[in-house]
Amino acid sequence: MARATATERGGRFQQLQSAAGAVNIWLPALLAFVLPLSTSAISILAILIFLFWLIEGNFADKFAEIFSNSIVLAVYGFLAVLALGLLWSPDVPAGFAVLQDRWKIGLLPVFLTAVGYRHRSVYINFFLAGLSVAMLLTFLAWFDLFQYADTSPSHLTHKTFHVVYNPLLAFSIYLVLHESLWGQRKPVVRLGLVGLAGVMIFNMFITEGRSGQLVFFVLMALLLLQVFKKNRIRAVIAVCLLLPTLFTLGYGASPVFKQRLDTACREIKGFHNNPDTSVGLRLLFWQNSWEIIRHHPLLGVGTGGFKTAYARVNREKSPAYVATDNPHNQYVLVAVMSGIPGMLALLAIFAAMFRQAVLMDDYWQRVRVAFPLFFLTIMVTESYLKVYETAFFFSLFTAVFYKKESEQQTQLLSPDRAKRWLIFAYLFHVDGKAASQTITDRLPLLLEEGITPLVLSGPTGEKDNHVFHRRIFSCMPSGLQYELRFLLKKRKMPGWLREILKAMVTVVFLPLYLVERIVIHLDTHWSWGISGAVSGLFCLIRYRPALIYSTAGPSSTHFAAYVVHAVSGTPWIAELHDPLIYDIEPRKWHQRYLFHNWLEKKVCRHAAAVIYFTDHALESADRRHPIRGRKIVLRPGAAPPVTPELQYGRREQLHFGHFGSLAVTRNLSRLIQSFHLLFTEQPSLQQQVILDIYGSGLDDVSRSALVEFPLDGILQEHGRLEHDDASGKSGRQQVVEAMKLCDVLVILHGSGLICEEYVPSKVYEYLLTGRPILALTPQTSELGRIVLECGHWVVDPDDVHAIKNMLAECVRQWQIGRLDRSWPDSPYTIENTVDRLLNAAREAVV
Repeated sequence: MARATATERGGRFQQLQSAAGAVNIWLPALLAFVLPLSTSAISILAILIFLFWLIEGNFADKFAEIFSNSIVLAVYGFLAVLALGLLWSPDVPAGFAVLQDRWKIGLLPVFLTAVGYRHRSVYINFFLAGLSVAMLLTFLAWFDLFQYADTSPSHLTHKTFHVVYNPLLAFSIYLVLHESLWGQRKPVVRLGLVGLAGVMIFNMFITEGRSGQLVFFVLMALLLLQVFKKNRIRAVIAVCLLLPTLFTLGYGASPVFKQRLDTACREIKGFHNNPDTSVGLRLLFWQNSWEIIRHHPLLGVGTGGFKTAYARVNREKSPAYVATDNPHNQYVLVAVMSGIPGMLALLAIFAAMFRQAVLMDDYWQRVRVAFPLFFLTIMVTESYLKVYETAFFFSLFTAVFYKKESEQQTQLLSPDRAKRWLIFAYLFHVDGKAASQTITDRLPLLLEEGITPLVLSGPTGEKDNHVFHRRIFSCMPSGLQYELRFLLKKRKMPGWLREILKAMVTVVFLPLYLVERIVIHLDTHWSWGISGAVSGLFCLIRYRPALIYSTAGPSSTHFAAYVVHAVSGTPWIAELHDPLIYDIEPRKWHQRYLFHNWLEKKVCRHAAAVIYFTDHALESADRRHPIRGRKIVLRPGAAPPVTPELQYGRREQLHFGHFGSLAVTRNLSRLIQSFHLLFTEQPSLQQQVILDIYGSGLDDVSRSALVEFPLDGILQEHGRLEHDDASGKSGRQQVVEAMKLCDVLVILHGSGLICEEYVPSKVYEYLLTGRPILALTPQTSELGRIVLECGHWVVDPDDVHAIKNMLAECVRQWQIGRLDRSWPDSPYTIENTVDRLLNAAREAVV
């Protein structure tokens, strides 16, 4: 009986949750309706929405949606900057009051997960209905048929409500005209909408809000540009003709508009003689605020410090005039309190909106452009993210306009939970990165086997729309700075602008970066482990994958996977591209070594299978921390990118090609010396040989060797091959094509004991090209054995004469045409790699 009662209670609670969710879809419509009408009703409805949101539950889905929305993250980034500003605030209680006052925009995640995607038109119609009621009240006051508060035929809105009413009216006019132009409406309805817009425009010129009138002309200019999008000349002509005409008509026909405009012009002209006017005081507030900004440009005076700082400047500059706690300009307020970080965080919100407007190509795309432009304009004249009604308007309609359809990628999930893999791969779809190729090459084959990958990666790679893929930023300054600079590097923009933006990112993060580096001495990406773990836990709750798989990339990849495994007990396969630590590291007391030693221990103890790419790396890890799961050495192989069939063709000169990065421990010094020795002995060969270098460029050791052993015109640097817009080829496609055109491919193993524990992944791409390979590595090394087993050449990297003789042999074979032959196919295929990985996964999940 008790069990039945508990079941019934559970069922009733589920019914309550379902009912709360159903009601909460419609409460935002009521909130939209009362926005222009009643602040009390706004507060009550906002609280009700939040309570029903809590009752509805389903937090895993909600937080997954929240964390996948870049605008929400940008808004909370802005709030985080304000919170950090408390650290240097001269008035901490006032700072907390500022944060408390931002609760209105802080409700954005609640609204985002409460509104219904298919009810967007309903919310907009309710808002327009509420605005129409407010407009009706202004007309009744205009005709002197209804008076309330201080309204009259010459003052149509109560108190200073015109500051809110007119901007909302301007956006309503845009929405109505947008619907009349692009909505699927009958001619009669379309005509009615045009009539409503006309009434609204008339109302705009008989009410007093200059901010609304300003943004009205801005939105009308945008509307004309959108109407004539395909003909820019017509768009410019329309803006230049229609807007001045509308302005002239309004100025001539509306005494209110004429009086407000003339007063503003008069007050601006007389500012220096008499600042004690409506516009004059605003200019004075801005002027004094600029003095504060000038003395605190970097971090501002701190959150809540505006009133104190302004009062001090006001006493010095304008003691006869009133002090203020609001400069009536959102940008000035933020710049004074939070400096450059605050301004960038504020602008990042609207940059995210514009970006989503580009990405979300549907009927509302034009409105998504108008919405941020609307706020960017009105915030010049007032701190509108602080004003009650407009702050709610911002948070509610950001949710309405930028909510995505029920996660499209969820449709990519297999109904079979046993086929779902939660994959942590910080580097994913990053062109030219070996760690990225490790996983991206395997995905097509995993999909063919029915595996549903849920990929969590860093933000530096391209979005993959064929699988469930979420890109996550690091949560600390060092990681964020790296990721933002990387993204700027990828963007198409003038070089000078890119460098300025990169410098700004560096300056903004510098104080927090220095604090982080004082305390934490790990690699740049360490904090992605925290971000990845949080996102992984939400994915785990929502999608219930059967396996966790962390692969390659920085150590934070495996840290995130370990946290999710430790919390859930879900089986975990850890694949390490390079060892986390080496036995020969000198500073074993260093924080980085201690962390990686701890992480390696967790990998070895908790992973169901531990995968390394070399025998020596696996043996070393097993010796340090005995591996309890399955031990696997996996040769990753490589999959050639899809390119038109390209055949090798002999050229007039013999081309040796080296691809990949160079460093002090992996350099070309011995190869350069050997070429120099060969040309000294056989000068005639100098005209027949070219050494092509592809990658990030020569290292210092190689350049020094080139000075000591000059190769005049022989060594040619080609740099990194990036994505080519003209051909549409990725950097990797171009690299493979360049490899296929080389006569001999050169690969280096480097120097030092750590070389025993890794094999350059480039060798697997070399083996796919059908070209001969010359490896500078000991024959007993794993790289040497791989190259020899495939029928290619290996030479001792420290024996200059042996290298010289091998180079001479390559020239001889090229001269007699023996390099033109077909070389053995690579035994290290992606198919074999995926088969072994699937076997490990089956054993782990059982």
